[in-house]
Amino acid sequence: MLGRILDKWTTNKQRKEILEFIEGLSAMDGHELGLLVACANDTRLKILGRDGYNLGDPVGLIAREPFFTFHLVKQVHRMQRQGKTVESSQLMVWVHTLRASENIKIRNHGRAMWQQLSRGFPHVATAAQDFQQMTGVSLDTNGFDSFPLGLTPEPL
Repeated sequence: MLGRILDKWTTNKQRKEILEFIEGLSAMDGHELGLLVACANDTRLKILGRDGYNLGDPVGLIAREPFFTFHLVKQVHRMQRQGKTVESSQLMVWVHTLRASENIKIRNHGRAMWQQLSRGFPHVATAAQDFQQMTGVSLDTNGFDSFPLGLTPEPL
């Protein structure tokens, strides 16, 4: 009984959070989304990928590292407390990806999130170039247009 109550509460909280995230994405233009995709992809490859975490296969990652999402959420909260909203939004892409992969009740919201993010795909190269000119930091955009397994905008 307690397990079902906790599961329902968790699902409702995750649903609310991903819907708020999608709402924010839907308000962004293509260039803004392109920058978010480029930064999230760079994080996936340089930070998370260097430790062997394959976010392209979120179900497989969760199977190997059951508490990975929890640790990522803790990082996001720490960044938000430090006022690092841009960095935390990059990680939130992956938090919502992992949550949607492990919870079928919000899977379609994960697909909707990636649908919104894909609007930025045509703008990734320009956004990454602009980012490098502004900051001097080069973003790794290799494979930016690959959807995580199970989260293509339309089910395959």
